[in-house]
This record gives sequence, C-alpha cells and structure tokens, in this order.
Amino acid sequence: PAEAHGWVVIGRPDDDGVLLVHLPPRRGSAHGETAGVARRARVLESRPIGMAAHGRELVMVFEGEPRRVLSIHAVPSALDGIWQDSPAGRMTPLPPLPAEGELAGLAMPAGRAAALIRLPDGWRLLELIDGGWTERPAPSGLAVDAGVAVFAEEASLSIVRSGTEPAVFTRPDPDSGWTERRLAIPAASRPIGLIRGDVVAAVPSGAVSDGGVSDELVSDGPVSDAQGSPGLELVLAGAGGVSRLAEIGLPDSAVDGGPGLAVIPDESGRLAMVWMARDGEGGIASMVRELSLSTGRVLYDGPVSRVLPV
Repeated sequence: PAEAHGWVVIGRPDDDGVLLVHLPPRRGSAHGETAGVARRARVLESRPIGMAAHGRELVMVFEGEPRRVLSIHAVPSALDGIWQDSPAGRMTPLPPLPAEGELAGLAMPAGRAAALIRLPDGWRLLELIDGGWTERPAPSGLAVDAGVAVFAEEASLSIVRSGTEPAVFTRPDPDSGWTERRLAIPAASRPIGLIRGDVVAAVPSGAVSDGGVSDELVSDGPVSDAQGSPGLELVLAGAGGVSRLAEIGLPDSAVDGGPGLAVIPDESGRLAMVWMARDGEGGIASMVRELSLSTGRVLYDGPVSRVLPV
C-alpha cells in the first residue's frame, strides 16, 4: 500500500498500564520516515485483547461485558515528519463486541473490522457493517481447539491455523468463499503477519533446517540459545515452501514481557520489534530493530529515533 503503518503495545517498566507505540510509514509516502522512527501514541490502562489496523486507522478491543471497541487515527501534522492522533487525547468508541467466547483474532479487510470468536462448539466470524456487528460464514476446516491468527491484506481476509496441521484459509473479498492451503511450518510457530500472501512466522531455532521443516519439532515455550536469551528464527511460509530469513533472538534487556512485533507491509515488507530496555545506569531506553522481509537484512537496530519539531 502507499502508506503502511505499524502499531505495537509494550509494557511500561513501572507496571502502570501499557504503551501504545506508532511506527509511521517508512517509505512510499509523502510523510514517510526513515527506519527506527517511532512515537508513543498514548498510555493505555489495560492491554487490548485484539488489535487491527488499516491505513491510518487502528482498532482495539478491550475485555469487558460487553467488550469495548475503540479506534484512533494517525494523521500528519503541519510540521513535516510529526504525526499525531485524531481525535486528540481520546479514542472513538465503536459498537461493542459480545463478551461470549474468546476473541481469537481481529483484522480489517478493506478497512472493515472483522473479529473471529472461539466458542465451545464452533466459531463465529463477526464483521462491523453499517454500524453493527454482522455474522459472516467462517471457514469450515477450523477445529475448535486449533490455534489461529487472523490477518488482512487490502480486501482479503486470512485465517492461519497453527498446530499439527497448519494451513491458511483465505477469502479474497467479502462476497467470496474460503480457500484452504496447507503450510509447512512447525507446530510451535507463531504467526506474526502476512506479506503478499505469505505467512510471516517466528519459530524456535532449529525447527527449520536448510531442507525445510526439521523432524524434531520444538514444543510450545521459549527456546534458549547459548547466551541464555530465547532463540527464534523468522520464516516466510508460502506456496513454494518455507524460506528462512533471519535469526531474531530476543534481547536479554527487554523488560515487562519482551518486545512487541509488527509487520509493516510497505513495498519491501519489514518486521519491526519495539521494546523497553534498562541501560547501564538503571534508566529505561526505548529500542527498535527492523528486518527486511525480502532479504532478512537488518535495516535498523538501536534506540528509537524521534522526530521533534525543533
């Protein structure tokens, strides 16, 4: 897309809520920035149970009865490179989601919020249409106990099923049926996003060999490398198989749950990791690492770069 944004939430070191961080467009926009730029959008009282974005709009779902649904927009200011939120200082309420079931995923195909709800006896797919949540057909191949992740690319909606029989179910537009495609990724993989139809996933180190998926799959839970930090590999899973991109070892210095990860779907595609770290003097620094999803090359690794008016 012409303007691709990223959003993550990360824990505050004082355990007082969480930070909502906005990653402005990197390239392909009149308001594009360089790698490493991020801004603190606001402090949230609680961590959202679902987040989805389309263009400049972000929609978040919060636990409750019913579940609150709020949205904000990122807009460029009159000063070049400075972004701000609209409406300023608050979020716009949208129709709430029913509290029944587990919110398994949230996405925004064509800018319309879609929520996948796991129930004890099946699945519900709800889409926000004309000011209300409308039920739409969910794919028939989803088992109730399957792990899922929900993503959108333009008008298409995709549901990634992880576990012992990983697959991706895709609906090209709201009026189309679902197609199923098997994926050759390990059971312990964590789908992060979608880029040009390929699933971006983090897998434990060693679960993918040069010849494909390893026979010795790693069970759920973190894997440690020789330095003691969790070892993860970034892979792309598509019709042609699995491609290894890079190691994304999580930093030892991350506080409060480690980094937030976001796929920024610009023309080359990139993965951004944002976290807060303790420096050598006991202070807190905001850090960001960005990887190219085309080459696996590190595009930026260091302190968050802020764009200031002066």
